[in-house]
Amino acid sequence: MNGYSVLLRAVAPAFLLAVACTGSVVLADSVALLPDRDNTLYERVEGDLSNGSGPGLFFGRTGPNANMVLRRALVRFDLTSIPPGSSIQQASLSINVDMVPPGALAFDAALHRMQSDWGESGSFAPGAGGGGAPAQPGDGTWLHRFYDNDFWTSPGGDFEPAPSATVAINGATGSFRFDSGTDLVADVQEWVNQPSSNFGWVIVGDEATA
Repeated sequence: MNGYSVLLRAVAPAFLLAVACTGSVVLADSVALLPDRDNTLYERVEGDLSNGSGPGLFFGRTGPNANMVLRRALVRFDLTSIPPGSSIQQASLSINVDMVPPGALAFDAALHRMQSDWGESGSFAPGAGGGGAPAQPGDGTWLHRFYDNDFWTSPGGDFEPAPSATVAINGATGSFRFDSGTDLVADVQEWVNQPSSNFGWVIVGDEATA
């Protein structure tokens, strides 16, 4: 059996894994990964906005000047570089927050395991990217797993209600990490054991406060 510690990076997300053991000899290894897929879900009745090719991700609720609507960030990591049979010992996800609104308050961001697959296509939101761009075929949107024929069961994405990890965002820019814990490790372990179940996570911010 191998043991892995995984560090994943998003925006740039980062993911860290560690692996160990052959016979009586324990071997440990770790790997840092960037997402192989990411996108933002933009709340909109028409479900026609996305940002599959844009450089940034967004989560939380916009202010009054942007209609007080929600944003949720999707990230997925390719774990096929981890040998089958590996035992996941640690896993953490780091995000780099490079833009916050003036006067932003501290809040907890939550990482939830996705229950359905979703897409990233060629949409590219202009400017800072917070307004999204017209979705292209295959993009994930607020209504669609894959625009414009495959729908989520619930608008805004199908994900586990309970978070796998949380991190306090202090209202400033900088690097923040979802630390390794039982649920986060369990997510990665299942994805290593059953790659077909790997739909990544959604990052959900404070959805009550602008």
